[in-house]
Amino acid sequence: MRADRLLRMIWMLSGRSAPTPATELADRLDVSVRTVLRDVEALSTAGVPVYTQQGRGGGVSLLPHWRPDLLGLEEEEARALTAAASLAGAAALGVEDSLRRALDKAAASAATRGAPEKSGVAVRLGTRVVIDPEGWLPGIGGRSWLKEALAAVEGGCSVRFRYTPGQSGATREVASPALGLLCAGSDWYLVGRAEHGTRFFRLDRIDELETCEADGAGSASTSATMEGGSGNPTGPGKVAADGPVDTRFDLLAEWHTARERFRSRFHSLPAVLEVRPDALGRLRSLVRVEAIDACGEQPDIALVDGETPVSSADNCPPLRVRVVFADVSHALEVLPRLAGQARVLEPLELRARMRELAEQLMADYTDEDESKKHDS
Repeated sequence: MRADRLLRMIWMLSGRSAPTPATELADRLDVSVRTVLRDVEALSTAGVPVYTQQGRGGGVSLLPHWRPDLLGLEEEEARALTAAASLAGAAALGVEDSLRRALDKAAASAATRGAPEKSGVAVRLGTRVVIDPEGWLPGIGGRSWLKEALAAVEGGCSVRFRYTPGQSGATREVASPALGLLCAGSDWYLVGRAEHGTRFFRLDRIDELETCEADGAGSASTSATMEGGSGNPTGPGKVAADGPVDTRFDLLAEWHTARERFRSRFHSLPAVLEVRPDALGRLRSLVRVEAIDACGEQPDIALVDGETPVSSADNCPPLRVRVVFADVSHALEVLPRLAGQARVLEPLELRARMRELAEQLMADYTDEDESKKHDS
């Protein structure tokens, strides 16, 4: 335990031009300042050129040109590693502290191979790129199961759970090997295997997840519904839960194949909408926008959060926007969210479908007492 802490201290001090306060080291190492000072003495006795400076601006330092060559990473390799690593994603998986230690090692290793004055360049990109799977708002689904799913994947285990797909809503019992985890957009999926191939289960649609033995023994095949995401088609099939996990399984290749197969089932629907400027930002988050044309003289528009237009004019002319929906069902899912803020101009077939939907909503939400009053 202490040996690991001493190595971490070396990694944290490497490449720093200014002394690191003992209090900072104590905080990051989760020990007392007294323990930090004892560790500094132990490193010095072992031949590591570490020393302390007293007074304001003091702290713990390594000799300026001494670097531990721990990992053998080139500067560009360390840069790529730290840019792709996501502390937010690691926190969701419960491995944030481990990732922080790994990044400290990468920084120290890269510093041994570059100029001392550029020692921080290799990891700077990692502090400027954040990949957060949660987004602006907390998840609205059920329990995420991320940590449990990760443990099952790492251990080569099978899992059992209840699953509710997006379309049928019929909950089914599923048993499957835990082959991997996928984060697509803001959604997390547990990757499993069914009779007809790989399936992707959205974690927020899983209930009562249980981890089985590593060899999958005692796990009976059951009927399962698999789903690739919101609005995605589902398909029943027997889940093959028995047998060891295939070590040759290529998750990335399986994901690309499944996504292309899914996309091939859609027939894109171009459309022209009339949209209020203050709804444009939300529209962009729901559908692909190809072009924006002003319908009249536009007042000055400021940008909020780099994207959402806000005008000071009360009667700002609408925008004519050309978009591409994945298909008709996608359009009928998106457009009601923009009621009063966007309306369809083209194609006429989509306008007709929106009228049908509006009539159905009116029928569903007409107050019965109000209807009787009008009849009398």
